[in-house]
Amino acid sequence: MTEKMEVLERRMTWLQNREVAAEAVPGNELRLDVKLVSQVRVYLAPGTLDLGRPVRIRVNGRLQGVRQARPSVRFMLEEYRRAGGLYPVYYAKVEIPTW
Repeated sequence: MTEKMEVLERRMTWLQNREVAAEAVPGNELRLDVKLVSQVRVYLAPGTLDLGRPVRIRVNGRLQGVRQARPSVRFMLEEYRRAGGLYPVYYAKVEIPTW
């Protein structure tokens, strides 16, 4: 098994028995439905949400807050290197506590 496949397999194993569903909706809002997860990291790309405006975040129907997701070249390069090119390049991330 290649190193890239091992990284992907570790990520998939971690996700077993946990549920996360995310949806970007009009109004620059991100809705998350989660079970058995205490924190979620959402990776964002242009076209999903307007990264120039604050993002409203709802977790399990409740407003969790409003965050500014700022695109970062440094973040994009670090994530690309870490993932070994297995995933698309994302412009920003938002870390969201769910409890």
